[in-house]
Amino acid sequence: MRYFYFLILFAVLVLFGLAGLWMVQNNSPLQVVWLGYEIRTSVAFLILGLFALSILFVFIGVALIWLIRLPSRTFSAFGNRRHDQGLQLLTQGLIAFSAGQYDEALALTHKAAKRLPNQPLLPTIVSAEIARASGNTAEIRKNYSALLQHKETEFVALKGLMVQAQKDKNYAEMLSLGQKAKRLEPKDLGISALLFQAYKQQRRWQEAEIELDQLAKGLKKSPEQQEALLSETEEGTFARQKGLLLFQRGREAYTKYQVKDALSLVLKAMQYLPSLPPLYVLAAQIAPEANMVSKVRRRIEDVWRVEPHPDIAKAFNVLFSTEPAPRRVRYAEKLAELNPEHVESHRLIATAAISARDFVKARNHVKAALSIEETASLCQIMAHIAAEERDLEQAEQWRKRAMLAVPDHFWVCSECNFHTLNWDIFCSSCGSWDSYQWELPHNSHHHLNQEHETLLLTNVINR
Repeated sequence: MRYFYFLILFAVLVLFGLAGLWMVQNNSPLQVVWLGYEIRTSVAFLILGLFALSILFVFIGVALIWLIRLPSRTFSAFGNRRHDQGLQLLTQGLIAFSAGQYDEALALTHKAAKRLPNQPLLPTIVSAEIARASGNTAEIRKNYSALLQHKETEFVALKGLMVQAQKDKNYAEMLSLGQKAKRLEPKDLGISALLFQAYKQQRRWQEAEIELDQLAKGLKKSPEQQEALLSETEEGTFARQKGLLLFQRGREAYTKYQVKDALSLVLKAMQYLPSLPPLYVLAAQIAPEANMVSKVRRRIEDVWRVEPHPDIAKAFNVLFSTEPAPRRVRYAEKLAELNPEHVESHRLIATAAISARDFVKARNHVKAALSIEETASLCQIMAHIAAEERDLEQAEQWRKRAMLAVPDHFWVCSECNFHTLNWDIFCSSCGSWDSYQWELPHNSHHHLNQEHETLLLTNVINR
């Protein structure tokens, strides 16, 4: 390329040399008459004059262009200076942000935005991140709302506003924003996780299950990532969430008298949550209407072999609530044979025997249970038996003994310590999702009150 330019320059010089030689050899005089004036000169001088005049016009043109562009160059230099100052302020803001000085970082970023009017996105994104880290709700909404106006940052803004709506527990807004974000990025797993949370809180179980399935599909090859993503949203494992959603769908179907669909959903939920006792209670309620008592009975027997639970006993009693009391005793004894040394097996037979007014058998099984663990509820059952036999003194002694016995387990909310004997998907006190654990209340002085005693002895009270 360099040699090419050299050749062009050489050719131009040769042409100028030849032109000059021609003018010297052919420098004939030239006479021009114009408007009564006579001009005498030579051809060479005329050409040189015209050349000089052309150069003069070129210089005048360049000077005029320079003068015309002078204001814009001045403003451009000023703008470049403001731009550099804006970038410097933005850099200082990021440094303050990294040092945890959020207020100063926001102030510097706002100043930078004023000096970068042609680049509004960069300071706005930085301000949004600073506000998010500092928990400044007003700034978060202000900046993400500004980012919504630009196509390239619309998705980021929707996601940021969804996170803020989740913190504010505004689940209706979460759904509205999430559906817009879903249209922009249908396969984004972060949006699916947020929508999953919103649909659950709005009790839209089927849509929540769809989002959960999309999460599982998106992370199918990486169970560790799947677990991490669900843990970040405080939801637990995929299997548990799937089972709980099927459970809730079954409940909903049952309230609409769709008994076959309801039982199908509950039985499917058991595949994911085989040890969740409330599932069996619901299944026992539905089974007689769906003509599937035998199938649910087998499920109850399977779980009793592994881990008896008061709610499983309740499910068993519900399943055979229309049977005569003596037959219920035989059914209870047959179930107890599957795990004969467990406290709940003795309790199951004892309460069934009380319904049949076989107080001898009831007392023997309560004593066997007490020999394993003396709890308040077992002492209350003994008090109930004594009261039925009109031994009021013995009944009072057992009630006093119950006050000193080991407290019973309850469904205890891990968030607020509310405890109940009736499990639900949301805590009745604080509204937390799936927060109930079967354990001792954190208040060690808690014992059964009359309401709890009634619940534990439901099959006795309703005999």
